[in-house]
Amino acid sequence: MKRLFIVLMFFFVLVESCLANSGIKFMVDQYYFELSYGKSYEFYKEERLSDSHVWKLRFKSILRIELPPEGEEYVCFKIPKYTEKTKSEWNPSHTLLLVKFGEHAIIMTPRYHILKCYRNTMNVTWKTDREFIADVETSVPQLYSAECFIINIEDETVNPKE
Repeated sequence: MKRLFIVLMFFFVLVESCLANSGIKFMVDQYYFELSYGKSYEFYKEERLSDSHVWKLRFKSILRIELPPEGEEYVCFKIPKYTEKTKSEWNPSHTLLLVKFGEHAIIMTPRYHILKCYRNTMNVTWKTDREFIADVETSVPQLYSAECFIINIEDETVNPKE
């Protein structure tokens, strides 16, 4: 009976720790990222950019693993099954990387450090060194609608594409 109790306690602790690390998992080139929400979303905040439907995400817990060269493996780490596949694009001066998957757009440095994360963006591409163009879902009642916007990453303004 005691053993069963210990095994059950271990199982519940293990399950709870797995749930605590839910979040966004994705790969960019040779890097694996895990952006954690935390158990009660304590590692995560999101806020709308002013007068827009674009959300800026802030994560306090970011796991970044540089994977070994192709053909080699880590002994105790395997890429999780449901890791997002990404597309990436350099800005015109090759100083920032725009990583895109699903409805997310992530701005990174050339050394793969996350600078900014956005949500509710699709078909994302650079316009200038500091602006990108994205289709953004707008909240038209009972109808899916997307409009094209230009998002400035310095002052975080969102303007309709002309």
